Amino acid sequence: MTTDTTGGYLANSGLVLLADDRQLQPADNIVPLVHVGVVARHGARLADALDAVSARLTANDLILLNWLNWRITIAGKNVLAEARAWLERQGIVAEPG
Repeated sequence: MTTDTTGGYLANSGLVLLADDRQLQPADNIVPLVHVGVVARHGARLADALDAVSARLTANDLILLNWLNWRITIAGKNVLAEARAWLERQGIVAEPG
């Protein structure tokens, strides 16, 4: 078992995440990396989308997304449907309809 604070196993484990009052555990920050050719092809629209996602990602979101990764890789859920559902919950994309 990993010791990070965003492992998917935390989403439904009954474990309690303790406060790191001594700053011993490094933050699980995510930095989007995109090839310059992709940015040149998609421009500001891509940068805006990545900024919107990055602005909403919290440690709790990372725990949930890691758990969703389990749902996709082990339980066979659809990756696009799971990703879209998260984006809809965050208000980044509109629900269809």
